[in-house]
Amino acid sequence: MKNFRRYLLSPPLICLLFGLILSLTQLAASMGAQTTNRANVRAKVRELEDDKKELNDLLPLNELARLHDGASASLAGSWNGCDWGEVNISEDGGSYSGTYSATFGSGRGNFSFSKTGERTYEGAWHDSDGQHEGTFTLTASADGKSIGLNWSATDGRDLKKQSSSWTRR
Repeated sequence: MKNFRRYLLSPPLICLLFGLILSLTQLAASMGAQTTNRANVRAKVRELEDDKKELNDLLPLNELARLHDGASASLAGSWNGCDWGEVNISEDGGSYSGTYSATFGSGRGNFSFSKTGERTYEGAWHDSDGQHEGTFTLTASADGKSIGLNWSATDGRDLKKQSSSWTRR
């Protein structure tokens, strides 16, 4: 019996038992933390779903679409066009018209266009001198801050597939 007590109370055995108890304690704490983390994630997901429901209730669907895709926003406003000068676009029920300052005449040029695709438009332009005119296609950037355009003259000049860009002012 004496040898058993001495063996039971030996330092290596005590260290082994202490290490085992410590490992089990850490394992239990880790499992508890994982459970807590899962509960926190579930709570955050529920919170985000509630926020989404509130947002859907506050904003009409067309406003949500406009916020999601900047190109869905109206192109109306002031733009700078390197070879078109100052460009002003107005919208009336889905069709657009506007003016530009870089013309051959003394007044502003005019244009009109309408939507043909998700971010694409087609239209026609004419200078204030009445002699220069043509057609163009516009492609709005996804963020709605720039427009790329390809244009051609239809007034007899050999100007086909010219490229320009406009940036929102």
